Amino acid sequence: LLEGIEDKIEVVLHLPFGGDSNDLVSGKKEVFERQFLAIDYASKFKAKKLTLHLGGVHEYTQKEYLDISVNNVKRLCEYASKYDANIMIENMPAKSEVATSIEEMKYIIEHVNMPNCKFIYDTGHGHVYYKDLEKEKEFLSTLKPYLYHFHISDNDSSRDMHAAIGKGNIDFCNLFKDIKKDYDELYCLEIIYKNSDDLRDYLNSLKEKLFN
Repeated sequence: LLEGIEDKIEVVLHLPFGGDSNDLVSGKKEVFERQFLAIDYASKFKAKKLTLHLGGVHEYTQKEYLDISVNNVKRLCEYASKYDANIMIENMPAKSEVATSIEEMKYIIEHVNMPNCKFIYDTGHGHVYYKDLEKEKEFLSTLKPYLYHFHISDNDSSRDMHAAIGKGNIDFCNLFKDIKKDYDELYCLEIIYKNSDDLRDYLNSLKEKLFN
């Protein structure tokens, strides 16, 4: 499918998420089987960036669910390494989920301690969780060495709206001011849209805020 154009495109794949059947913290055998199959599938498209939602905190203490996450991410990273692929942990917006804060993301990545363990920053998730631009910027600056991808959407901090840039109150210009000069990976518009014209408008708005 990609023959002849591999050097012109980059494929990013989101691993299965949502519900008990994809909750990695649960540690269920079938969850890993589903994730492994998804990594195999991603390899057919030569995808090297695989986005991961870890799951819920359940009844565990913070130390317990973080250590469970570390062990389980190691398993996925080891499996993905045979395809030279990277597991990108996504920051989440709700306290009932794992990897919401700077401290949790840093703990997981540093304790996994594998070169293909990265993170993806979701601007909508970060804004809902922190509701504080300086904390959102701190997240990016603290974990900059592991930053490998962006999900871009806007909201008013009340919920993850997947709104177009300018439809919420995220200060994208300020948020990206310190990071963009060191970041040369992809930005993904993870927004609700009606047609291709919408996407073009949203992309132009993003370029204006990030690069002007």
